[in-house]
Amino acid sequence: MSTEAPMAKAPRRARGVQRVTELLDAGSTLFAQKGYEATTMTEIAQLAGASIGSLYQFFSSKRRWRRDFLVATWSEYRHGWKRWSRARQAIAQTTGGPAG
Repeated sequence: MSTEAPMAKAPRRARGVQRVTELLDAGSTLFAQKGYEATTMTEIAQLAGASIGSLYQFFSSKRRWRRDFLVATWSEYRHGWKRWSRARQAIAQTTGGPAG
């Protein structure tokens, strides 16, 4: 069971959702370039064009950022897999054979 606090503040408006996306993208870019340990929260905020306060408004820690990033990435993967599966089934039905 995780003892980690939930997201500091879940975005409710489109602007907040966009900001969270920008912060997630910035962090993933920096982690790919520098690694997780070498990346700071300040750098994430700067790359996203956000204040450090804005970052901490949505992510209480770097660990929390990482968790939310992994959840978002997994959700995107699952969504893409479901779309691919539906498309494959539709092709099989239209062509009368297995899609592969």
